[in-house]
Amino acid sequence: MKVAAQVTMDCRWNGKRLPVRSYLPELLDLAFWTGHRIGAIRQLQYCDFQLDEGPHGAIRWPVQTDKTGKPHTVPMNEPTRAAVRRAMAARPGVGKAYLFPSPTDRAEPIKPQLVRDWLLRAETLAGLPKLGQGCWHPYRRGFASMRKDMPIVDLARAGGWAESGETIRRCYQHPDEATLREVVDVGVERWREAIGS
Repeated sequence: MKVAAQVTMDCRWNGKRLPVRSYLPELLDLAFWTGHRIGAIRQLQYCDFQLDEGPHGAIRWPVQTDKTGKPHTVPMNEPTRAAVRRAMAARPGVGKAYLFPSPTDRAEPIKPQLVRDWLLRAETLAGLPKLGQGCWHPYRRGFASMRKDMPIVDLARAGGWAESGETIRRCYQHPDEATLREVVDVGVERWREAIGS
């Protein structure tokens, strides 16, 4: 995030080539805070936002960009709303306008290869190694792993997974040292409670 704003793109909307800040900071925030696939995030349109819903608004993830084929609405948290506000302030729009339009054609969403290139450029600028098992998918895995203690049906809805949660358990949630330590220590605590010492 510290270098994301340094990643630029060439805009050609008005017949002139103009280097501007890329959408990477907002894309990173939305990937981190919503857990959704980058394909769904990059295709968000203004009409997908319900800004008056609840304390921070909501996102209606449409069926055409959802891999599970099910539309779903998820409340936004404060950091998600802040990222959306920044994007909307930089690129005002209404209705079917894309929040992240192509730098060459505002009527199209940003291309997958371009958002991938931006992320790789930022990792290089930051001196970080490329994350394993995908380019944007590690953010999705992080979303699921940070919420291992949450009910699986709610986690599935929030991150755009099938409601069975099987994919989350099988592919996205990974053991971590802190949780493993907690599991081990809870066993000792419960045993002591059981024998009364």
